[in-house]
Amino acid sequence: MRIDVITLFPDMFKGPLTESILDRAQKMELLELEFNDLREFGTGNYKQVDDSPYGGGAGMVMTAPVLVDAIEKVKGEGDPYVIYLSPRGERLTQEKVEGLAKNHEWLILVCGRYEAIPRP
Repeated sequence: MRIDVITLFPDMFKGPLTESILDRAQKMELLELEFNDLREFGTGNYKQVDDSPYGGGAGMVMTAPVLVDAIEKVKGEGDPYVIYLSPRGERLTQEKVEGLAKNHEWLILVCGRYEAIPRP
């Protein structure tokens, strides 16, 4: 199984996701795990990835074009199953993880950090 993680903090994931059981799975070539820095796809001098919500309001939103560019680059010519992780989403249970592993060879996990992703 291949898993690509798209995040603003790729180094934060490398420790816990490259040790112990996951490390052994990678060495046995059962798992391929890649970390992709969302900031590489940001715009402007500061590689901006966020913006204020339309109509105002608290918090920030992730800019959709930046996410689209990152996902498309990671996908290349492939057809992975893309999941946007968010605290507002459904709980990720063992049953769901087993279903994902059984039904998909390749996942892209987009790590949410902001309030939302606006609809383009």
